[in-house]
Amino acid sequence: MYKIRPLLPEVNKDDPNLPQIKLMMGMIDPLGMPLVTQVVSGEQADDGLYIPAYQQIAATLNKKGLLFVGDCKMSSLSTRCNIHIQGDYYLCSLSLVGKTPELLSGWIGCTFAHF
Repeated sequence: MYKIRPLLPEVNKDDPNLPQIKLMMGMIDPLGMPLVTQVVSGEQADDGLYIPAYQQIAATLNKKGLLFVGDCKMSSLSTRCNIHIQGDYYLCSLSLVGKTPELLSGWIGCTFAHF
């Protein structure tokens, strides 16, 4: 199982002008051994970091059928399609934006009012 997740630093509340960074890390579980790290400026969106991290891990391991685990930002359609097309699998929470909530209630036969 391979986890991909962004690690975000605390926002400096005393001086918002200080530079912020994001660190994307892909690692092997249960070892927690890093395979890929990407350091980018803090104002970049997380969404664009997942596909390059996935591609680096896939190229390094050169194996199909891997499971990639991430947060809801990894659930973007482009990221999920990229992983699926390459013959791998993903596990992530589905972001509840757009039409997803109404579609999801039909998929599982209930509404979010029950939660």
